[in-house]
Amino acid sequence: MAILSVLLFAGAAVAHTGIRHILIDGNIYHPYDSRIDPLIRPVRRIEWSHDAMGATFNPITNFSDPSLACRENGKYPALKAPARAGAEVATYWTPITRMHNGPALAYLGRIDSPETKPQDVKFFKIYEYGFNKEKDRWANEDASDHYDSFSFKLPSDIKAGTYILRTELIAMHGNMKELKSNGLRGQIQIYPHCFNLEITGSGTATPEGVNFPGAYKVDDAGLTFPPFATYGNDTSPGNEHNSKYVPPGPPKYNGKYDAPVGPLPVPTETGIYSPELETTYQDLIRKIERPALKLATYINTVWPHYHADADQMKAYGKMGAVAGKEGKEVMAGLKADIAAFKEAAGGK
Repeated sequence: MAILSVLLFAGAAVAHTGIRHILIDGNIYHPYDSRIDPLIRPVRRIEWSHDAMGATFNPITNFSDPSLACRENGKYPALKAPARAGAEVATYWTPITRMHNGPALAYLGRIDSPETKPQDVKFFKIYEYGFNKEKDRWANEDASDHYDSFSFKLPSDIKAGTYILRTELIAMHGNMKELKSNGLRGQIQIYPHCFNLEITGSGTATPEGVNFPGAYKVDDAGLTFPPFATYGNDTSPGNEHNSKYVPPGPPKYNGKYDAPVGPLPVPTETGIYSPELETTYQDLIRKIERPALKLATYINTVWPHYHADADQMKAYGKMGAVAGKEGKEVMAGLKADIAAFKEAAGGK
């Protein structure tokens, strides 16, 4: 089983997930796509920029890492998304691996200066989804069932101003007893994204918050919990066991989440390119994503909720090694195309 675990995690390294686009109060925006945007900088996004990751999205696994706030060397973005207090936000992710069981969370943190480090921002939780007993689904599974997306509302009573929206998926498959190995035992994978919002409204609330790093501890029950899985046939205890899960971090802000007031905002800029350039940009992303998509599709097929077949999982591990090699080859093959796009886009 230890060999299987190593193969599984080797494959999963290619099947990491990240936000593909985000819908904020009726307007769609590009994230900072760390697979390509570092290669075409400067780019204008609402997400905090961060270091390149190659053809995948690397998770944060160290709870004391400054990257836990807004990823690796996060930098203040060029744009802000206007949003009314109480507005809805929807995050759309690259294919989510269903066996990466864990919660989805979202935080807001007021930031009054571009010079402020994200590690100094006080974040308060506005959304959490762990395990839904009625649906018998983890947050990541439910997101996978809904076009790899989850949505939530901004509080309606908070003071107007500039905020960082920090949203994340946390994968806890490293805690599954069937998958633990000496080298990977208990590894938690956190996939945070940070976006700048300019929130309008007449609210006056200034909720207390927590810092990242600091909000999560290595021994938090919401991070040490072992999701139920089995290579046998008895899946019946899974729902009851998983229903005891409580997500990490502070309680969700207990304020108002009423409907927004006033007309939809009209952003002056979203980061989306002109139609011709946007077509090229999306085509490059599809090519970069193809090896990981193939792998995620396979694992989501052979891991039907609680139960996985050991032989198929071994095959998955081997496919992961191939996909990793393909990913590097794809990036090398696209070098000239990416350079041409950068020139054509002119740093927009």
